[in-house]
Amino acid sequence: MSGNTRLSVVADRLDEYGLLAAKARRATLSLTTPDTKSVSAFADLLEPQERDNVALDAVVFQVFLRTRLGFKDADLRELRQSLLDDSISEKTSERLKCIAESLERERSAARHRLGGA
Repeated sequence: MSGNTRLSVVADRLDEYGLLAAKARRATLSLTTPDTKSVSAFADLLEPQERDNVALDAVVFQVFLRTRLGFKDADLRELRQSLLDDSISEKTSERLKCIAESLERERSAARHRLGGA
């Protein structure tokens, strides 16, 4: 796989994660019935990964949160629990916003390195 192909795959993956984060945030801010499907899909990416049920997307996403945003295991658990308990606080909403914006910046940088946005 060429460098450009790998970078394109990375940008596409970041785009998917960013879309999930943005949808989850919008759902948590909704004044009407929240989109529980979007929140659940995002919470799945935060699920602790055990050897017998490891999900590659979740592992990659969690590595991104840890390395790029400085999330700790406790932060991931707290965010996931907040989403699943439907106890969305301002802190949770801000974390989702931060994640979505960071993913967008990373995706944009990857696309820029590819020669186009």
